Amino acid sequence: MYWDEDNRLMVLSDNGKTSRYTYNATGERIMKSYGTMEGVYINGAPQGITFHETDNFTLYPASILSVNKNRFTKHYLLVTNESLQG
Repeated sequence: MYWDEDNRLMVLSDNGKTSRYTYNATGERIMKSYGTMEGVYINGAPQGITFHETDNFTLYPASILSVNKNRFTKHYLLVTNESLQG
């Protein structure tokens, strides 16, 4: 697992697959991707270049909407007086 300087999860690797998380300037997650990582090697030496082959992804273009390669989901929040008085 790799975290950024603001303690946000950036990369999680498990069983040969890697999940990557991207955040906007205000710290909200705007993209989650999942797939394999491949590196560039010359004569067996890593060159510091990696490619993230994305099998699956989710975009978060707005707080009420999420999009992946097959569909989108619109999220609704119901607020009532009872939930505000808590």
